[in-house]
Amino acid sequence: MQLEPHNNRWLFSLENTESLVGVGFAVQRNSEGYFETPYSITDPITYTGHIQPPMRISSKTDLEPYLKTPEVSENLKQLAQQLKEKSKSREQLAFRVLRYYKNQNFKYARQFSEPISSLDQFFFKDKKGFCEHYAAATASLLRLMNVPSRVVTGYQGGEYNTYGNFWKFTQADAHAWTEFLDDQGYWQRLDAVNVVAPERLDFGGKSFLEVPEKDIGTSRSRDLLSRKSRGLVEYWDELTLFLEGLNYTLSSFLYDFDLNKQKELLQRLGLPTWVAILAGLAISFLLAILIRWVWPRRTFHESREVANKMDQFIAEFATPRPPYKTILSALKELADSWAKYKLEIEHLEFKYLAYTFANLSNDEKSKYRKEIFLLLKELRRNFRIEKMKIRKKMRDPNLEGT
Repeated sequence: MQLEPHNNRWLFSLENTESLVGVGFAVQRNSEGYFETPYSITDPITYTGHIQPPMRISSKTDLEPYLKTPEVSENLKQLAQQLKEKSKSREQLAFRVLRYYKNQNFKYARQFSEPISSLDQFFFKDKKGFCEHYAAATASLLRLMNVPSRVVTGYQGGEYNTYGNFWKFTQADAHAWTEFLDDQGYWQRLDAVNVVAPERLDFGGKSFLEVPEKDIGTSRSRDLLSRKSRGLVEYWDELTLFLEGLNYTLSSFLYDFDLNKQKELLQRLGLPTWVAILAGLAISFLLAILIRWVWPRRTFHESREVANKMDQFIAEFATPRPPYKTILSALKELADSWAKYKLEIEHLEFKYLAYTFANLSNDEKSKYRKEIFLLLKELRRNFRIEKMKIRKKMRDPNLEGT
């Protein structure tokens, strides 16, 4: 990872990072679990990380900090109790919180006429906010239901550079979400923005900033961003990606190849410094061209396959999903239409939600994908049987037991 200076000590990392190793600087982990440097970061730095499988929280872990709540009203306590009474597990409870935001028509907002000063104002009056509001409010609501929860801040979205084979994140991708401790003792991601502004997660922060606030969560927003993603890339945008890829390749080479090693190599080769610099630039340029034209662009076939299977299922037993409607909202409508299989469809919703947004390893993701396909197969079989029964009944109104 390459990090631009931000005048703080903390380092960014992916979820489930076990350790970080800095190139030319020390990395330490503080008492709260964050990685940081001994001094403020005032120059660009690079470091590598090692990922570990998700770890189950020990039964001896003190969860009290994740259950603390501010003083709240009786109305909010009653809301928490109502949601809790209908939930058999923490996962189902978390999903019902998201369903509550959707059913109550909560909105995503960037600006406010007055600041949100209380949970009651957010839940019962304004019913709008940006990611930090939803993350904090969701964590508070879960804690009221005795579910350990925490707010996580970081970045979501980014832009993939096919020339340099790297992801670029900017401040436009800054995001906050909630994590809750599931019944098995693992932290699971829960992002309420998925139901109030799904385009923020689907298209990333940079594109999302182009959407007028009044259009967020509507078909106009989805159509705008879909047209943009399908359109031809402007020449200037392509050139920018190429130059950024070239810069990344050169920077990576120079960061890993420190000053002492550079001097040592030049002395061995007997080359002037300016010749070495030109040679490095030429090699970096050729590497960038090679990356662009020889290496295939990264695709996400497995995730796309799951989404396609879900869309095919929805189209067969409801109506084809329009671009502005998320798969989760389409499944909700399907559950309302097929009340007999409401619980099974809700189970499918949760599996898809976890597969798409939860903190899963590759093996767990593969397991969830297989479970989703099995659920789809079972539901498709049951739905087709029900449709056959309906057709038989229409042909013979006196038919019993159908």
